[in-house]
Amino acid sequence: MADALDQRGAGPVGQVVDHGIAGVAIFRADFDLDELVVLKRQVDFRHQRIGDALAANLQHGFQVMSLAAQETGLGGGQDSRHLGTGSGRGSGVQGIMTAPTSPRPTTRPMATRSKSSQRWLKEHFSDPFVKKAQAEGMRSRAAYKLEELVARDRLLKPGMVVVDLGAAPGGWSQWIRQELDRLDPARPGRVIALDILEMPSLAGVEFLHGDFRDDAVLSQLVDAVGGKPVDLVLSDMAPNKSGVDAVDMPRAMYLSELAMEFADQHLRTGGAFLIKLFQGVGFDEYVKELRRRYDKVVIRKPEASRKRSPEVYALAQGKRAVMK
Repeated sequence: MADALDQRGAGPVGQVVDHGIAGVAIFRADFDLDELVVLKRQVDFRHQRIGDALAANLQHGFQVMSLAAQETGLGGGQDSRHLGTGSGRGSGVQGIMTAPTSPRPTTRPMATRSKSSQRWLKEHFSDPFVKKAQAEGMRSRAAYKLEELVARDRLLKPGMVVVDLGAAPGGWSQWIRQELDRLDPARPGRVIALDILEMPSLAGVEFLHGDFRDDAVLSQLVDAVGGKPVDLVLSDMAPNKSGVDAVDMPRAMYLSELAMEFADQHLRTGGAFLIKLFQGVGFDEYVKELRRRYDKVVIRKPEASRKRSPEVYALAQGKRAVMK
């Protein structure tokens, strides 16, 4: 299994029975391990089984068959996204995870780890941001991407209302909540997170479970906002990668367009929008659209984002009352 995942560019997190954790993270060949969940100990793939705990090798990659999380979240709102069923506003793949409706037949035990999978594990567990996340109790190393992006431009202010799209496993929401409390405990503001994947609760974070593409779920999010303008919209959504750019980029851009549409309708004038984008077809046109809507748009690649990853972050500040 480890060999197959390595060849397909997929990174399994595995199952930790003692802690009730099971899941899988999906990456393309140039995955950067950004959203692997912080585990208490190294996973030994020799003692894992595929079956319900991990995934089925489908046409577009590996799909989660079951998921349980007691101590930490698995998957990664933030980078490891899976196939979604979708409805409502489109059929593109959302940057969140869904489970299939039918069980996976029993499969054979996994083989001993190959050299390539050993390298994969070594790189992950020696990653300085993984170690930092473990030491500081953060749900994912992606929190340090956000920390750099927000701190550089001083985006957070006391009392802000922040919406986090594609939030699981919660690294971004966790960091935002902690930072707002640090800035002014008397003015905590609000953090509203949304993901199709069930996310373990975070104190002070309002979580909505559902598919962002679904009109009914969008209505729930709008109701949660309560008609009040949002100060900051975050989107770390991304589709499951098939490895075919002609398929992956339209899916990614579709999610990005939905996030921009939400910001158009609910972000206050003068507010900020931070979104993960993938360089490729449609990227330049999307950035041009942002420039029509915001006074300042910059493209950033934080230190915690691996150099080989095609992801970048577009930070749009100063939403205009009227588009150009």
